[in-house]
Amino acid sequence: MSVKQVWVICGGVSTEHNISIKSARNVVNGLLQSNFAVHVVLIDRQGAWHYLDDMDSFLDINFDSTQLIQLSKQLSLVFGQKPVWRLLAEPNVVLPCDVVIPMVHGQQGEDGILQGVLRACDLPFVGADVMSSAICMSKRMTKQLLQQAGIKTAPWLIAYDASSVPDYASVCAALGNTVFVKPVSQGSSIGVARVVDEVGYHRAITEAFQFDQEVLIEQSVEAREIECSVLGNRYPRVALPGEIVCQSDFYSYKAKYVNQNDAQVVVPAKLTVEQIELIQQTALDVYRALACQGLARVDLFLTADNTVIVNEVNTIPGFTNISMYAKNWQASGLSFSDLLIELMDCAIEVYRRHQEIQTDYRALLVTGDVNYSN
Repeated sequence: MSVKQVWVICGGVSTEHNISIKSARNVVNGLLQSNFAVHVVLIDRQGAWHYLDDMDSFLDINFDSTQLIQLSKQLSLVFGQKPVWRLLAEPNVVLPCDVVIPMVHGQQGEDGILQGVLRACDLPFVGADVMSSAICMSKRMTKQLLQQAGIKTAPWLIAYDASSVPDYASVCAALGNTVFVKPVSQGSSIGVARVVDEVGYHRAITEAFQFDQEVLIEQSVEAREIECSVLGNRYPRVALPGEIVCQSDFYSYKAKYVNQNDAQVVVPAKLTVEQIELIQQTALDVYRALACQGLARVDLFLTADNTVIVNEVNTIPGFTNISMYAKNWQASGLSFSDLLIELMDCAIEVYRRHQEIQTDYRALLVTGDVNYSN
């Protein structure tokens, strides 16, 4: 691998700011153990970019993002012959970067916006491109495309705004008496509620609209919760699946990050060979249908009759200590450091393919394949 200088981008303006920093700390630690030169770009809650070279301070869990920003130097995007990031106070300083690992979860990090900025700056980056990131961030778009591809998801209704919220009786008639209410484009179960009565339904709708402009109302599924880690570009592969065993009603934000006794992570999941093959093939079908590349975590339900139902897809899955993506690969024989190297290799491969794409229309004139006559 030719990569030496790695940028890890974290933070962001979304509700997952702190989780992003936890993920990035694990990634930075893994990279340092493999002797890469690592630099952190911390996006603050207002959207400003900060460049940090002090990895010891970054890895200190007692430093919050406000303290880390005080140790960093602010970046600015300079548009010239080629857009580049420069230090605001030292505009002539060249900041070397061979590849970027985005660890910004949620909105403006996982939804294609950050990926578009990195593409515009001509920087190789780990993970899905602009289109796939945007699609996978939207639970509605994900469901619609998977439905078109013949891949099963839980039945749902959509509220585009407060005036289009279906009444509770209609929801029960279409989806049953127990439903989940979710912001369409949020992660980490933020704003998600399990609803069993009309009072709870209206409360959940109001809360979900605080986090997004669209709200998904989804049928509750009685099933095991399985998470699949997919890795690769044109020829992706799937690790052994893991399972979330919840002690509470569902795998909520609290169960993930506050009270971890509410859920148990079982890696690898206790499944038959046939179940593993079915789950892995479904994850691959989802990955390809949504044009993912690099990595994704595909979350599935496995019912008692071995029906696989897709829950959601995360193109920048968590890399915290409890996160399933890397755990699944470690259970499959791929170490954390080797996983990071493979992810960066995927990023470089995609970048080189982009470099080969012809963008000059004059090349078409040379080939004679296009008729430009009036």
